[in-house]
Amino acid sequence: MVAACPFPARRGTPQRILQIGESLNRAGYDVHVATYHLGTTSDVPGLTLHRTRHFASYHEFAAGPNWSKLVLLDPQLVRRLARVVREQRIRVIHAHHFEGALCALLVKRWLGGVRVIYDAHTTLRHEIFDYTFFKLPRFLKKVACDILDGGIPRWCDHVVTVSDRLRDYVIGQGVPAHKVTSVPLGVDLDEFHLASRGEARSALGLDHSPIVLYTGNLAEFQGVGQLLQLFPEVRKKVPGAKLVIVGGDQGELASRIGRLDLPTEAILHLGDLPFPEVKRWLAAADAVALPREECVGFPLKLVNYMAAGKAVVAFSGSGGEALIHDKNGWLVDGHDYAGFANGLIACLSDPSMAARLGSEAKNSAREYSEQALDQRVARLYRHLVEPGLSAAL
Repeated sequence: MVAACPFPARRGTPQRILQIGESLNRAGYDVHVATYHLGTTSDVPGLTLHRTRHFASYHEFAAGPNWSKLVLLDPQLVRRLARVVREQRIRVIHAHHFEGALCALLVKRWLGGVRVIYDAHTTLRHEIFDYTFFKLPRFLKKVACDILDGGIPRWCDHVVTVSDRLRDYVIGQGVPAHKVTSVPLGVDLDEFHLASRGEARSALGLDHSPIVLYTGNLAEFQGVGQLLQLFPEVRKKVPGAKLVIVGGDQGELASRIGRLDLPTEAILHLGDLPFPEVKRWLAAADAVALPREECVGFPLKLVNYMAAGKAVVAFSGSGGEALIHDKNGWLVDGHDYAGFANGLIACLSDPSMAARLGSEAKNSAREYSEQALDQRVARLYRHLVEPGLSAAL
């Protein structure tokens, strides 16, 4: 497997890599992971990690590409991957995201004799215009999207997507349908046996004020800026409501929060927290927010929110694959941020409705259990790599 990112780490891409790697290990495959020198731990049971050379000056865990990764780390990753493929006689490279796929394709061209499976987490066109380090005109960014979104899936031997929407998109780029398989995210449901709301709030020293929670990175496309802008309207209708943001650097939102016409206690930005602390805040929350307008992939935070049994307010463009409005979540169409605010207001104002939506979300999360993921991954690999079944490609 290729992880062109810190690994392991508690965010979307590294978690997807960990899930697929552990599923392959449980299916009996020998799994080696070529990755950067960074990770929250140096060892992952069941997986053999092969890290790039240590760069003391690089210690960035945030999501997204940057010049240091592209110029320093990725060439080292290609060399490390090639060495692992040779020494371990690797038959299949399972490459994650764009950078991982490009590294894998270079090694395939260099060494030959391996298949490359591309694990597509999203499309570049949904994110590249928020990458500020690319100082390129908009039309050149569009050209890059067309080349990578369309080219990488065609150049690889098989494509795995995290959602059916992304599968449809890849097929729309000219990839034959039999070369594309949807394998959604998995979640360890046992991790989300949370404390009661009262116990969590007591442990955190909180009062009974209604709480909206957002967890995750603060990239512009996540919609956190818009969530901040609409929260004063929520406070008007639900006095005392608080917005708690977990994730990102604590300095990133300070100026935006300071410009809002809200008391200082209305918005709490906690930065990155250990996962046990994140779960405590999930237990304490009354509603959770997914303010990203569109995500052709499958946000990890969504399946975590569902497994935690919380009322999720989301746009249909990012939550519509897993949620049904007023059944297991509150969905808002299009770019209707006033509607998003009304969804938060509804959940905070009606605890019984929020509890019903959260309970149904938790039931729906069973579809994304680790056991379901294991079955999907094992079935995929039986058809891709076992003798006599290669025609499935």
